[in-house]
Amino acid sequence: MVALQEELMMPIVPGEGPFGLLICPSRELVRQTYEVVEQFLIPMREYRFPELRPLLCIGGVDMPSQLEFVKKGVHIVVATPGRLKDMLAKKKMNLDNCRVKHLNMYTKHSTVCLK
Repeated sequence: MVALQEELMMPIVPGEGPFGLLICPSRELVRQTYEVVEQFLIPMREYRFPELRPLLCIGGVDMPSQLEFVKKGVHIVVATPGRLKDMLAKKKMNLDNCRVKHLNMYTKHSTVCLK
């Protein structure tokens, strides 16, 4: 809902975002969570709400395709700690506008990622 509020107040510009971040410890759990996010967005599209763009951010998927998505602007990122840490370290994405952060499960890697 925070992403929708932000989009309604001022539409996202290329390279901006995310407003929400979900971190899960495994690629499998990230994929499942991303699918749930996608399911929530379907009715929003049907009722003509502004488009909210989620990003699946995991290792095993080529980073250039994920970066292309980031360049367009993303509202919600669902990520594994490793890939998120990678993107932040390479300054391909930042969390300056991120208002909601959620760790699906506590892991040692997750705490290192958010420091």
